[in-house]
Amino acid sequence: MFQKLKQKLIRENKLKSYLSYAIGEIILIVIGIMIAVSINNWNQQRQTNSLKNGIYEVVMNDLQSDSAEVSSILRFYEQRKSLFDKVISKKLSETKLKECVACRYLITSRRLLSVNQRGYLQLNDFQTTSNQRMDTLVHDLINFYSVSTDGITKLNDFIESDITHNLQFWRDEYSWYKTYVYNEELDSSSIHYFGKSSDYKNRVAYHHTIVYKNYIPFLNYFLERSTFLLRQIRKRLKEN
Repeated sequence: MFQKLKQKLIRENKLKSYLSYAIGEIILIVIGIMIAVSINNWNQQRQTNSLKNGIYEVVMNDLQSDSAEVSSILRFYEQRKSLFDKVISKKLSETKLKECVACRYLITSRRLLSVNQRGYLQLNDFQTTSNQRMDTLVHDLINFYSVSTDGITKLNDFIESDITHNLQFWRDEYSWYKTYVYNEELDSSSIHYFGKSSDYKNRVAYHHTIVYKNYIPFLNYFLERSTFLLRQIRKRLKEN
C-alpha cells in the first residue's frame, strides 16, 4: 500500500507531499529500530539481573555455611581458653594434668576455617565478563572475600606450621612421643614435661598468642562482616 502511494505521489509530481511521506517513513523506521533496541536491552538486562541474583543466592548460602562453621570454631576455642590460662599460669598439678587430657593437646589440635569460595569465584567471573559497572554490593563482597580468604589462609598456615614444629620437636627429643601421638597413658617424665617444664609453657603461650590474639579476632571480623553482607544480599534480592 505504501509503495503504491509513493508511486502515485511521484506521478502527480507532488514532491512536497512525497518528501513528507518519505520523512515520515524514515521516522517510523527509526522508531521501530529504537523500540527493538530498547526491548533487546531490556531482555539483556533482565537476563543479567537474573544471573546476578542466582550468584547472590550461591554467595548467601556460602556465607551462611561459613558463619555457622565460624561460630562452631569460636565455641571450640572458647571452651579451651581456660585450659591455656591454667597451663601458662602453672595452676595445674601433675595429678590434675593426668585427668586433663586436653591440656596435653592444646598446641597440637585445632579447628580451622576453610572459606567456601564457589559464589565468590562466580561473582568475580561475572564482574569480569559482564562489562557492567561494579555496584556497591558486588564491590563489598569481592573486597570481603579477597581480604578474608587471604587472611584466613595465612593464619591457618601459621597455626599448622606451629603444630607441625611442635610435633617434630617432640619426635626428635622425647622418647614418649609415640605414647603421646597414640593418646596412650603417659609416664611420669612426660607428665612432668607437660605440667612443669618451661618449654611446654612457652610453647603454649606462643600458640595462645597465635590463636587468641590473631585468629579469633579475625574470625570475629569474618562473622560480623558476613552478617552485614547477608542482610545486604537479602535486601537486594527483595528489591529485584
